[in-house]
Amino acid sequence: MTVEASPLYQQMRRSFAACHGIPVCAIGEDDVVFVALGHHPPKQALQAFNVEARRLGWADMLDAVGAHDGALGKIERAYAVVRDRCDEALEDDHDPDCSECAEIREASWWLDWDEAADTPGAFPVTIGRS
Repeated sequence: MTVEASPLYQQMRRSFAACHGIPVCAIGEDDVVFVALGHHPPKQALQAFNVEARRLGWADMLDAVGAHDGALGKIERAYAVVRDRCDEALEDDHDPDCSECAEIREASWWLDWDEAADTPGAFPVTIGRS
């Protein structure tokens, strides 16, 4: 099964809105990060992020992330893994009530986008942040 066909990926995907044909989601409350599924040219990603920002009530992505200089320089390509528990969850001494697992359970999924391309389950994303 491909990562895109997995139930967890599909659950995460439902949180993304199509903006200019690109699946986009704003993540975070204090430090907002825009994530697009797939690798996209910076200008195209910025346009999609701006649509999502306006849909959520901001003037644009820069208003949401608190940065107004060098917008295209705020766009980067990365690889991500979607998780439903913390990295230590499978260890014998893991506390099932750990704060990271609790936060992930509350959100239903967690996206780590600082992964290597060859990480099992990794998929391409485009990130917009301050």
